[in-house]
Amino acid sequence: MNRRMSGRGMMATLCSLAVLGGADAAQASKVAVSLNRVSGHPGEEVTLSLAAHSEPERTMSVLSFDVHYDPKQLTLKTYRNGRAIGPNQLVLIEAETPGTIKIAITDMAKPTEPLVGLANGELASFTWTIQPQAKKGRLPLNLEGLLALDRSGKGIKRVRQTPGTITVKPAASTPSKASR
Repeated sequence: MNRRMSGRGMMATLCSLAVLGGADAAQASKVAVSLNRVSGHPGEEVTLSLAAHSEPERTMSVLSFDVHYDPKQLTLKTYRNGRAIGPNQLVLIEAETPGTIKIAITDMAKPTEPLVGLANGELASFTWTIQPQAKKGRLPLNLEGLLALDRSGKGIKRVRQTPGTITVKPAASTPSKASR
């Protein structure tokens, strides 16, 4: 399930997730969240994947964070759930503020059943348009404010975070009349 929500609704959801995490944080053996790296030319569209990995698998039941980017260089075009999102999981994405995407992924199992946790793999993908005026170089997509909870609702302290990068290649040049 993929939902778009207002900034106020997203903040209320994230605040309640933070309260659930509490001060007594659990330790998972290995937990990582990453965006991949892609390249493209000004004016092109590129797609980045958001992935999670935990050992043992399904350690995390809730994950929330912001992705920060340069809105003068990139425009978010679309997003979709990844293959690792199950039918009882909810993905909340708020992209109303240029330069920031707020993401919350939660396991919405029935209250009488234990949380199943997030599977390893692609959680979401984002398609970006590289602005025509973008200059050659690397554009970072930084992960900030990450909160991860285990299946008991306790915070996971150590989560390895790998930011994404879009490398802008030089604009394709067309031969001038003088060079013909």
